[in-house]
Amino acid sequence: MSTNAERIIQIVTPLSDVVELLVLGCSIDDANIYSQTLRNSGMAVHLNTAYTPDELDVLMKSLDTDVVLVNCDAEEIDFTTAIRQIREISPLAAFILLSDDPGEELFFAAETSAQDIIERHDHAHLIYVVNREQQNMVMKKKLLSVTQELKETRQRYETLTETAGEAIAYIHQGMHVYANPAYVSLFGFKNADELEGLPFMDLIASDDRLKFKPVLHKLDEQHTADQLSIDCVSNDGHKLPVTMDFSPSIIDGEDCTQVIIRDQSPEMDIEQRLAELANYDTDTGLYNRNYFTKQLERRLDEALAEERRLSMVMISIGNFQDIKADYGIDGAELVLKETTRILNDTTYDTDLVARFGEHEFAILCTPDTSAESLAKRLYNAMNDHSYQINEQAVKLQIGVGIAHSDTPPAQSPTDFISHASRACKTALAEGTATSLFDANKASDAQGQGDDSIVQLID
Repeated sequence: MSTNAERIIQIVTPLSDVVELLVLGCSIDDANIYSQTLRNSGMAVHLNTAYTPDELDVLMKSLDTDVVLVNCDAEEIDFTTAIRQIREISPLAAFILLSDDPGEELFFAAETSAQDIIERHDHAHLIYVVNREQQNMVMKKKLLSVTQELKETRQRYETLTETAGEAIAYIHQGMHVYANPAYVSLFGFKNADELEGLPFMDLIASDDRLKFKPVLHKLDEQHTADQLSIDCVSNDGHKLPVTMDFSPSIIDGEDCTQVIIRDQSPEMDIEQRLAELANYDTDTGLYNRNYFTKQLERRLDEALAEERRLSMVMISIGNFQDIKADYGIDGAELVLKETTRILNDTTYDTDLVARFGEHEFAILCTPDTSAESLAKRLYNAMNDHSYQINEQAVKLQIGVGIAHSDTPPAQSPTDFISHASRACKTALAEGTATSLFDANKASDAQGQGDDSIVQLID
């Protein structure tokens, strides 16, 4: 008649992985018996033992274990501390407590979160429990692997979505919950935050909203619909003929709809695209000097004809060349980008902001903007901002000049720019926050400059 242990051996499913077995608090003979019993059941076992704290300390230096057998009846080792230390090194390890009286150790088993507690000489139970925990170990490792693959897949997907040329958004209950940069750009928004929570219906042209309502209802129920050609409307009211593709998706555990939108408006020819790109500075994304000068000429003519005042604010970074020499081109570009962000955050949408030189910026204000207030805000924002290059704080020398088109009257865009530029240089030279162009001071400075030139000639 076969014993219980033999019957267990017959039904155990052999595992191909080697079981790293650690036996605590047992004699070497008992540990070998446990190891041999598991091997006879078809498991591949690698045995480590520790009977004293010193032996355990030696093992801890290179410990990698799957199953730990703990003799609760032994008193040589503080098993509560030992279990905690082993879990820090092998977090997936299964702990099986051994005792002559398992019922007396149930509280300890619960306290240490052990996987099981069995009678020390019940080998059949031991085989069953170790086999079960080893199978659990295999599943845990597979789960960790799948979790890591899922994380990497999600990261790749997010990267692809962010960099995709197609406009992609996710809609939940008729509202935007995500939009990629191409989508934000297509509809003329500054950033994705402006779209979050915006009803999808708001982007549909008014003439096509009745046509889109059945589609929206279907999306709420099924999160998918047939491809649709429809007119949308951008943030500035411009009509966009598009095609939409819908597919079900999930974000943060919630069912939603992925929408891919393709602009069907006629492609602009290459000359028109180049003409548009020619208006912007490639490093900062601001308008460039050429576009600023053209707009200044037009607006100045209109202001003179209507007897309105225009104001200009000129900003210069006095130590930009030193920053470039100390931190290189990358450091200088970082300063420009941070300054551009401050300009965009501080100025109004109606103000015309441009990069006027390598380290100069010009702002043409509308009559409704107080140039003095804007100049102070800009100076304070740039002066208070912590510029960091290679984890080092960099302090900018900032000059902010103000000029008005009527005091003194600017006869041309060149005059107006010259006034603002002189005021900016004055602010840098005098170390003041801002400087308003003063024609009298400018004349004196010009005269002194002429005298200096004469002396040099002499």
